[in-house]
Amino acid sequence: APFSMVDDELLVRADELASTQVQATRWQHRLLDLPVEDVLAGFERMAARYPESPHAHTYTAEIELWRGNYEAAYRLTDEMWTRTGTRWAYIGSGAALALLGRFDEALERWEIGRRRFRTYLAHEATYCHRGEVLRLLGRLDEARADLEQATRASSTRIGAWINLALVELEAGRDDSLEHALARIDELAPVLIWEASRAADRPPSTAVDRRAPKPVLEHALRLMRGNRSSVLHTFVDDRGRFRVLPDWHLDTWRATAQ
Repeated sequence: APFSMVDDELLVRADELASTQVQATRWQHRLLDLPVEDVLAGFERMAARYPESPHAHTYTAEIELWRGNYEAAYRLTDEMWTRTGTRWAYIGSGAALALLGRFDEALERWEIGRRRFRTYLAHEATYCHRGEVLRLLGRLDEARADLEQATRASSTRIGAWINLALVELEAGRDDSLEHALARIDELAPVLIWEASRAADRPPSTAVDRRAPKPVLEHALRLMRGNRSSVLHTFVDDRGRFRVLPDWHLDTWRATAQ
């Protein structure tokens, strides 16, 4: 129901009875039908309404990662880490540091977070981001372990599949590479089309098996800092912020039926 009773007297929107994290998650999903600037403005309003909550700030930072605004994302998440010490704050600040090329600081931040919470959640994005850093450092076995965990726990995390494909390509593990490429083709045909064009390859919705590396690397560049398992975004060659997932169409189909 869109409205609920409070104390048998006050009628309020049911959404407002949800936690700030639930509200922030729902609002971030408005990227499916609103311009990114409007979604960010909504988070500003949420931050003003709930000044003690970190969620409006950390979800804003996540979108800034997706847009490629890594310094802004780091400022927000580092401030939230210092102020609140939440799990997403160490994940996000480490991700921003990694995307800024500050690999040692990123690895240190994630380790500090692990010690604080004693363990990582099985599905958290740290495995994907850390796996990418380890790949770039040439530590392929460690990278593979993290990226396999990331894809096992969240099979729709496109960024993890792309990084895993690059690891297996470098290691010459053809069967594992093909499995990763097939999953990428299934999850992200639009992204691969755009990445193929950016890599000066013939446009295609499937990764070119003859020369996969440039397409995969350009796909990561287009995705900026998006390593999500739910909302997949990229910035195209015209600077447009684009949202990939089509799972929301199931809701409309169910409603129509």
